[in-house]
Amino acid sequence: MTVAGFLQAAKPDWSAKEVTSVCEKLSKITVVDLPSLLRALQSEGSSGVNQRLKTAGEKAFTDQTARALRQHAKKVSDEETRVCIRAAGPFIALAALWKKDQGETVHACEETFDGWIKLYGQPGYIIKDMAGKQGIGKILSAVGKQPSLVLPEQQATSTPLVFEVVYKPLVAVRTAPSKSRPIQGTRKLGEQVRADAQGYGGWIKVCAEDGGGWMLTADPDLGQLLSCKMLEQRQQQVKALHRAAAAAGDAAALGDALHVAKRAGLGGEAISSAERELRQIREREAVRKDLLQRASTAKADGKDTKLRNCIEEADQMGFAQEKRAMQEALDNLLVTKAETQKEHDVLLDNLAAAAASGDVAQIKVARNAAKEGGVPM
Repeated sequence: MTVAGFLQAAKPDWSAKEVTSVCEKLSKITVVDLPSLLRALQSEGSSGVNQRLKTAGEKAFTDQTARALRQHAKKVSDEETRVCIRAAGPFIALAALWKKDQGETVHACEETFDGWIKLYGQPGYIIKDMAGKQGIGKILSAVGKQPSLVLPEQQATSTPLVFEVVYKPLVAVRTAPSKSRPIQGTRKLGEQVRADAQGYGGWIKVCAEDGGGWMLTADPDLGQLLSCKMLEQRQQQVKALHRAAAAAGDAAALGDALHVAKRAGLGGEAISSAERELRQIREREAVRKDLLQRASTAKADGKDTKLRNCIEEADQMGFAQEKRAMQEALDNLLVTKAETQKEHDVLLDNLAAAAASGDVAQIKVARNAAKEGGVPM
């Protein structure tokens, strides 16, 4: 949810102009997104929104408006809590540290492939990234060094991944994601297991239907232990997305890569980032097409001032090729105008000479010639 969306929901009687004005006022106290707005509304004293506005030389909210904004802030906070928390599953005690965007820290012990982290020491899961759903993006970010995950990119569904043992003769299945934990079983070369979650440091959690437990996918000394064809395909999709995004302004390539990646089940920040990039490319392309259309109309109408304005916009937007084409069109237009003016000057001189002679027939011929030559009469 944006700041503007929040304000409009809290004060539905405000016009779009009023909402924009309040957004500009809030930006002067560095309230530019939903988290910073919620913090300001929920704070008291010098950190409160009204006091900060007064300090910045801005008009404070009335008591009625402030009350409406705080009530809506509480409602939004409660709704986001319900979105982010879901029922607890089995508990495994191995911690990695994460941090909420608003500053509070939580400990995670495992996470699902679709991006839910299992809280350590308390029941519940929190999703890392809402990927734009309900107007919400990233929820959690890692504190310090990024944890090592088998599947770093959040997938779109909770479908288990299938792993195959590629180490000979076998790979241990342990009671927890640590090589110091007891071995509860083994899997031989070529055997397959399904996993529905992952730990940190390359561990996967085997589905209960396949016997449960934890398996290490790779070891610094032993090398690769498990492989996953679906995971390898998704990693290729991530690379394809990065290549497509890097291709300068190629909306078609990026759109195709996004489509394939989504069908393969890829989700999370990789998809969100690519979607943002695609929107920006398409918005830029729409601006470019509109600019070209206006330049074409200005050229056809002989409006050199409007064509100059288009050239200036092209320069500001970085449309170098378009700017060159417009400049060439302007140069040609000015040459044409100059030549036309010379022709008009000759016709006007002829008309003036005819008028001076007093010859009615000659005047008529000169006037008709001027009209046919496009001289304004």
